Amino acid sequence: ISPEDHPDCLKAAQLAYHAVSRGATCVESGDKPGQITPSIVKAIPSKMLIEADFKTPSTELFKSDRPLTVTEGKLYLSKFCEQEARLAETIIRIRDRKADNLWTPGEECIKHPDPTKVLHIRQKEAVHKFAKCNLLVLTGGPGTGKTTTASAMISTAVQEGGYKLDEIQLCAPTGRAMSQLYKGIYESELLKKVELAGLKPA
Repeated sequence: ISPEDHPDCLKAAQLAYHAVSRGATCVESGDKPGQITPSIVKAIPSKMLIEADFKTPSTELFKSDRPLTVTEGKLYLSKFCEQEARLAETIIRIRDRKADNLWTPGEECIKHPDPTKVLHIRQKEAVHKFAKCNLLVLTGGPGTGKTTTASAMISTAVQEGGYKLDEIQLCAPTGRAMSQLYKGIYESELLKKVELAGLKPA
């Protein structure tokens, strides 16, 4: 991209790249620092930009060699938009897949890993949803109880769902995250009551 010929395109690409370097996948539209203004997006030449929406198949994004993609007011480096679209399609396929191993957990079995504490109502709701669907996305900042909820999910799956611990795999994006997740679940008092030896990182 030539800075002289396409200054707005270069500016947009820089913003998208910096967003990725911070751990995001796109740049939000707006006038705040780090956001991209609609006027810059409009100034990007059509030969450099894909205009898509959330229904655009990842295969269509993959066919294009245009470096930038705008979707619902968000600007992506096209490769990251394609990857996000593929991930969304995979999640939808898993969500909609017929499953025979779903169950309804009893309220008395959904407990905090520490017997001196109780789960928050949102954590209990997450365990219920986990038992009744193919896929559950559980989000939250540090210290909000994600690992505690995962411990409750696993113990409930073993106690009520008919699962064995050697059928359960724990995955995390980094070794450090895996260690924290595994340590938090390994120290669960509820899981110590069942055979923990079979629970191993994937």
